[in-house]
This record gives sequence, C-alpha cells and structure tokens, in this order.
Amino acid sequence: MDTGSTTFANQQTSQYPAIQLGKLVLEPFSGDITQFQRFWCAFEVAIHNDTTISPTYKFLYLQGLLKREAQIVLQDLDPDECNYYELVKALKKRYNRPHKTRAMLHKQLQQLPQAGHSGVDLRNTWFRISGILRGLRRYEGFRTVLPMLDLTRSKFPSDIQQKLHDVEFQYGTDLDLHQIMHHLDHIIASREKYEDTTTLKDSYSIHSSRRSRERSGSHAVRAITLNFWVNIVHEKNADDTVHVGTTLIGRADTTMIATGEITAHRRGTDIRLEVHLTTDAEAEAIPTPVPPSGNTPSVWIQYIAAIEDHLKAGFIEEVDERAVNTYRVYYIPHQAVYKKSSFTTKLRIVFDASSKVRGAVSLNDCIHQGPTLLPDLVGILLRIRLHRLLLIADVEKAFHQICLQRSQRDATRFLWLKDPYSPPSQGNLRIFRFTRIPFGISASPFMLAAAIRYYLRHFRSSLASEIERNTYVDNVALGAATTKQAVKKYFLAKSVFGDMHMNLRQFVCNSNLVNDTIATEDRVNAGSETMLLGIAWNYHQDTLRMAIKTIDVEVYSKRTALRALGSTYDPLGLLTPFLTNVKIFVQDL
Repeated sequence: MDTGSTTFANQQTSQYPAIQLGKLVLEPFSGDITQFQRFWCAFEVAIHNDTTISPTYKFLYLQGLLKREAQIVLQDLDPDECNYYELVKALKKRYNRPHKTRAMLHKQLQQLPQAGHSGVDLRNTWFRISGILRGLRRYEGFRTVLPMLDLTRSKFPSDIQQKLHDVEFQYGTDLDLHQIMHHLDHIIASREKYEDTTTLKDSYSIHSSRRSRERSGSHAVRAITLNFWVNIVHEKNADDTVHVGTTLIGRADTTMIATGEITAHRRGTDIRLEVHLTTDAEAEAIPTPVPPSGNTPSVWIQYIAAIEDHLKAGFIEEVDERAVNTYRVYYIPHQAVYKKSSFTTKLRIVFDASSKVRGAVSLNDCIHQGPTLLPDLVGILLRIRLHRLLLIADVEKAFHQICLQRSQRDATRFLWLKDPYSPPSQGNLRIFRFTRIPFGISASPFMLAAAIRYYLRHFRSSLASEIERNTYVDNVALGAATTKQAVKKYFLAKSVFGDMHMNLRQFVCNSNLVNDTIATEDRVNAGSETMLLGIAWNYHQDTLRMAIKTIDVEVYSKRTALRALGSTYDPLGLLTPFLTNVKIFVQDL
C-alpha cells in the first residue's frame, strides 16, 4: 500500500514541466460588450477565484484592467472588500447581457467587408468570422441556419464561393457552417502556399536589381574626412504649419480633429502619435557637424551600451549609406553627459541640434519651435500643495515614445562607429537616424506636450484633466485627500499613460502606506529625498530644500553678479528675504 502511494506521487510530480513560466498578463477590458465573456473568464480563473488574494487587491487588479468606457462602472468606488463585490455586480449588470451581445455579434458579421483576393486578406477575414462565430455559439445553435450560411459565404470573393459549391457538388450534400469554415481554411491555405512560392521566386530578381542600383548610387557621407566636419546645403521650405499624425494599429474608424495649428488623424482605439518636423521658411542651409568624443573608459563603455539600448528599443535605425535619398539630411553631433546624482539614468547622450559651422545655420534654426504648451510652473507647485497627499512620477523616455514621420528621419541622422574601440575612419562608420523624437531638437517639448494633450482630451475624466494641468514636460504631479484616493490615482494614471504607450514610473508619495502599495518597479529608489520639479523634496518629512548658491560664484563684474543671483533656483520666491540684499547690490552696480 505504501509503495503504491509513493509511485503515484512520483507520477503526479513528473507531469509538471521543469521550466519557469512567464508572467501572466491579462488583457484589459475597454467596454466592448462582445469581448466581456472572454475578459471575465480570464479574470475569474486568474484572480476572482483565487482565495489567497484579498477582495481589496482584487478590486485594485480589476480596476487596473478597466479602460475607457468600462471605467464608468467604477463610480468613484474606494478599494475595499465590500466595494469589490459591488464592482463585480455592476460590471456584470452592464456587460453580461446575452441578447445585446448576440445582436452586436450579428451586426459585426453583417458589417464585415468582403475579403480581397490575396491570401492575407482571405486569412484575416477567416479569423474575424471565426471569432464572431465562437462568440455566437454561447447563445445559439446556427450550424444549419440558411441566412447565416449565406452571410458567411458572402464575405469571400466569388471564386472562393465557387470552390465551396464544387465541394458540395462533389459530396452531394449541403455543407453546414462548421464544414464551410473547415473547407475555407483548406482553400485559403492553398492560396497562401501558392503566393509564398511566387514571392520566393520574385525575390531573386528584386535582389538583383537592387544590387545594381546600389552600385550606381552614391551618398554624401562618402565625402566625410577625418576632420569630422561636413557641410550639406539643401533648399529652403516654406511650410509654416505643424502636423501631428498617427501611426495606426487599430480599426479604421476615421475622425479628424483640428486644434489650432495641430491636425491629428485618429483611427480606432490603439494609436501612437507620429509627428512632422516643421521647417522655418527663412532657413536655407543645413550644416552637418560631426565632432569627435573623448571620454574615460568606464564612461565610454556606458556610452556604447546606451547606443545599443536605443537600437534595441527601436528609437533609432541604421541607414544604408548607399541608398539614394531625396530628403534633407542633417548629422547631429552628440556627447555623453554623466550625472552621478541621478536616480535613474546616470549617463545620457545629448544630441546638439543647435550646432552649426560659421556662416551656416543649425537644424534648430530650420525648425519651427512651436507654441509653449507647458503649464505655468509656479501654478503647478501651488496647486499640488492644496492637497494633504502629493503623488509624483515621471514618464520613462518620454520624447522617444513619439514617432517621427519617415520622410523627416534623415534630418536626425548621427554617426557612430562599427567598432567602438577603434579610431574613426571612413571604413569604421555607421549611420543611424532617429525613428522617434530626439531630445535635442527645439520643437521636442512642444511635440511631446501636444501628443500628451491630444491623448488626455480623449479620456474625458477628472483625472485626465488633472494630469494635463499638472504635467510639466515628463513630470506628473497629482494630489489626493486620502491614501485610498492616492492609490486609486496611481493605478488609473498608470493605465492612462499605458494607453498612450508610455510607462509612468518613479512614483513616490508623502505617505508610507501609499508607497508600500506602489509596485517595486514603479517606485522611486531614492532614500528619503527626490526632485520635485527641480526642488529637493524630502517626502518622509514633506519638506522642500533649496540651496542659496550666490556665495559659490566669484563676482568681479555686473555680469558675474547677475550670474550669481541666477544660480539660485527659487521659482516660488520663498528665498526672496535672503536674496534681497544681493538684488539691491546688483541694482547699485
């Protein structure tokens, strides 16, 4: 008896694979009633039925997964045990409606456009219909319902429908819906295989013609000499408007929104903004300075790693110097700035788009900077202290989350080395260009602020309005009256910026209870002090610290005296009593 028990236990253990499973990520729910059952089944299995998770944390998990229209059911509920069950009840009451779900699925099938003739279009339509039919099977049996059979057939071209009729003639019977989808799968697979074979044959001739073009083509980069200075002159452009477009990932539900000089095109629900660099009508020449760099070995290694991180993240892309280019080209010089006191990124690569040679203009001279969209700094500092609790965060690599139109990318090129440990030479050069907005361009703050404002004005919530009023470049500050409200704003703010394809991180609050709730990867790693819009903030004691730096600057002229006075950062004027004598001294000079 004992031996049998031992054997059974060993058999049970061996059934599990000896691997580390990845992190389970649940898909959010945005209010599409046809997707509710799928969402709730996943949430119920992963969280709702887990007795080891308290109802309060279940509330927070569920709250974080509700997006856009689905957030209406929250009704300002605080995260606690009773409210979790109220939230589940409200969610099911609003979205667990079989009759409406069934009608919406039928409508989706009816409005689905007919597929094209390519294998890709046919397969995409097949998957869409399969998903709709799986949803309908929960509510009705329709395998032999004639209108449903005809509707499904009509979503495919006539030649595909003819092949289905041939199958029915061969078998001598009508196909039900399951059989139709089965045979459509085989017909489409055959079409895909034929197209794959044709594409493979065509690729040989394409590759051959491309090689011949590359041999005949030339590029200005071949003229780079070892003094690292190249000047390329291009024609001027009189475009004086700023265009903000979108790179589309979702459904084609097109709307156009005009806001002053910003034109945004929005399709579907999942978008990433793409911007256009607007040039100044008076600019005529774009120089291309490429200065050398000299750094200590340890900093140089970090420099190399930073460039590789940019490449892996898709912020930059390599350019083939043999490719013929008809757009404006500018090579941005860059250097490393190392800041030991930084809590996040100690080494930053600074791209100087203001660099120019004598008698020419820089890239920033050619770009329209755009209006100032940043809120008043003093206003933010005053508003956020009207609440008992203060929650701050920053957007990770904010500028690099905004796409740059492909036609504009050659204006953001820069040089790098094929072998970073060898001296620069014509044979040791790589050319990169930005796919996202570089930080060193004068229009970058405007484009970032415009993109964030565009997104926030589509959420239409009090939190979105608060974020818009209290976001300064990539710094976000939120106020709360209670710890529950602060925790709720943490989750909602993460969700809002997540929908923007941005990561809100480095959260910190002047409440230890709130800080303990924030996820480790989202929490600031500093000891007890962090920066609040340029001011040192001790969030444990909730005090601000500002240093008077006038005594650290040597004064021997009025210019240096003004520099000494300006060296003290005091946007709120709290240090005015201590600086009055210095101001009087400067006025008397």
